[in-house]
Amino acid sequence: MDKIATMEKKILKKKRKILGIKYSNTIATISIFIITLYNQDKLEETATMQREMIKKRRKIFSEKYSNTIITINNFIITLRNQGKLNKAATMKRELMKKKIKIINKRYFNTILAINNLTIIF
Repeated sequence: MDKIATMEKKILKKKRKILGIKYSNTIATISIFIITLYNQDKLEETATMQREMIKKRRKIFSEKYSNTIITINNFIITLRNQGKLNKAATMKRELMKKKIKIINKRYFNTILAINNLTIIF
Protein backbone atom coordinates (compact mmCIF):
# COMPACT_ATOMS: atom_id res chain seq x y z
CA MET A 1 0.00 0.00 0.00
CA ASP A 2 2.91 2.38 0.63
CA LYS A 3 3.93 1.99 -3.02
CA ILE A 4 0.50 3.20 -4.08
CA ALA A 5 0.72 6.24 -1.79
CA THR A 6 4.20 7.03 -3.08
CA MET A 7 3.03 6.82 -6.70
CA GLU A 8 -0.04 8.95 -5.99
CA LYS A 9 2.12 11.54 -4.25
CA LYS A 10 4.42 11.76 -7.30
CA ILE A 11 1.44 12.09 -9.64
CA LEU A 12 -0.04 14.78 -7.42
CA LYS A 13 3.19 16.80 -7.40
CA LYS A 14 3.39 16.65 -11.19
CA LYS A 15 -0.24 17.65 -11.65
CA ARG A 16 0.13 20.56 -9.25
CA LYS A 17 3.21 21.73 -11.14
CA ILE A 18 1.78 21.28 -14.64
CA LEU A 19 -1.94 21.95 -14.20
CA GLY A 20 -2.15 23.93 -10.99
CA ILE A 21 -4.38 23.40 -8.00
CA LYS A 22 -7.54 24.86 -9.58
CA TYR A 23 -7.73 22.18 -12.25
CA SER A 24 -10.48 19.68 -11.36
CA ASN A 25 -8.27 16.70 -12.20
CA THR A 26 -5.67 17.90 -9.68
CA ILE A 27 -8.36 18.22 -7.02
CA ALA A 28 -9.60 14.72 -7.83
CA THR A 29 -6.05 13.37 -7.48
CA ILE A 30 -5.71 15.03 -4.07
CA SER A 31 -9.00 13.42 -3.02
CA ILE A 32 -7.79 9.98 -4.12
CA PHE A 33 -4.50 10.49 -2.26
CA ILE A 34 -6.41 11.47 0.89
CA ILE A 35 -8.49 8.28 0.66
CA THR A 36 -5.31 6.22 0.30
CA LEU A 37 -3.78 7.86 3.38
CA TYR A 38 -6.98 7.32 5.34
CA ASN A 39 -7.12 3.65 4.33
CA GLN A 40 -3.53 3.26 5.50
CA ASP A 41 -4.61 4.66 8.87
CA LYS A 42 -2.28 7.66 8.45
CA LEU A 43 -4.76 9.98 10.12
CA GLU A 44 -2.38 12.88 10.86
CA GLU A 45 -1.29 13.09 7.23
CA THR A 46 -4.90 12.61 6.13
CA ALA A 47 -6.02 15.50 8.35
CA THR A 48 -3.25 17.74 7.03
CA MET A 49 -4.21 17.05 3.42
CA GLN A 50 -7.91 17.51 4.22
CA ARG A 51 -7.21 20.90 5.82
CA GLU A 52 -5.35 21.93 2.68
CA MET A 53 -8.20 20.69 0.50
CA ILE A 54 -10.79 22.59 2.54
CA LYS A 55 -8.81 25.82 2.20
CA LYS A 56 -8.44 25.32 -1.56
CA ARG A 57 -12.11 24.43 -2.08
CA ARG A 58 -13.27 27.43 -0.02
CA LYS A 59 -11.01 29.71 -2.04
CA ILE A 60 -11.90 28.27 -5.45
CA PHE A 61 -15.55 27.25 -5.06
CA SER A 62 -16.87 28.78 -1.79
CA GLU A 63 -18.35 27.25 1.32
CA LYS A 64 -21.70 26.58 -0.39
CA TYR A 65 -20.31 24.19 -3.00
CA SER A 66 -21.44 20.63 -2.26
CA ASN A 67 -17.93 19.14 -2.63
CA THR A 68 -16.59 21.68 -0.14
CA ILE A 69 -19.23 20.55 2.34
CA ILE A 70 -18.37 16.89 1.69
CA THR A 71 -14.66 17.61 2.22
CA ILE A 72 -15.39 19.33 5.54
CA ASN A 73 -17.58 16.42 6.59
CA ASN A 74 -14.81 13.94 5.72
CA PHE A 75 -12.39 16.00 7.81
CA ILE A 76 -14.82 15.82 10.73
CA ILE A 77 -14.85 12.02 10.39
CA THR A 78 -11.04 11.98 10.45
CA LEU A 79 -11.03 14.14 13.60
CA ARG A 80 -13.49 11.76 15.23
CA ASN A 81 -11.33 8.78 14.32
CA GLN A 82 -8.31 10.56 15.82
CA GLY A 83 -10.24 10.85 19.08
CA LYS A 84 -10.64 14.63 18.74
CA LEU A 85 -14.32 14.41 19.60
CA ASN A 86 -14.85 17.96 20.89
CA LYS A 87 -13.28 19.52 17.80
CA ALA A 88 -15.28 17.15 15.56
CA ALA A 89 -18.53 17.97 17.35
CA THR A 90 -17.91 21.72 17.15
CA MET A 91 -17.14 21.54 13.43
CA LYS A 92 -20.18 19.31 12.82
CA ARG A 93 -22.48 21.84 14.53
CA GLU A 94 -21.00 24.66 12.41
CA LEU A 95 -21.36 22.60 9.26
CA MET A 96 -24.99 21.73 10.06
CA LYS A 97 -25.81 25.43 10.58
CA LYS A 98 -24.29 26.24 7.19
CA LYS A 99 -26.13 23.38 5.50
CA ILE A 100 -29.46 24.47 6.99
CA LYS A 101 -28.83 28.05 5.87
CA ILE A 102 -28.01 26.88 2.31
CA ILE A 103 -30.98 24.52 2.15
CA ASN A 104 -33.41 27.09 3.55
CA LYS A 105 -32.24 29.67 1.03
CA ARG A 106 -32.63 27.22 -1.85
CA TYR A 107 -35.96 26.02 -0.51
CA PHE A 108 -37.20 29.59 -0.21
CA ASN A 109 -36.07 30.34 -3.77
CA THR A 110 -37.91 27.24 -5.00
CA ILE A 111 -41.11 28.35 -3.29
CA LEU A 112 -40.66 31.84 -4.69
CA ALA A 113 -40.18 30.46 -8.21
CA ILE A 114 -43.30 28.29 -7.89
CA ASN A 115 -45.23 31.29 -6.59
CA ASN A 116 -44.06 33.38 -9.54
CA LEU A 117 -45.21 30.66 -11.94
CA THR A 118 -48.66 30.61 -10.34
CA ILE A 119 -48.92 34.37 -10.81
CA ILE A 120 -48.12 34.00 -14.52
CA PHE A 121 -50.78 31.34 -15.04
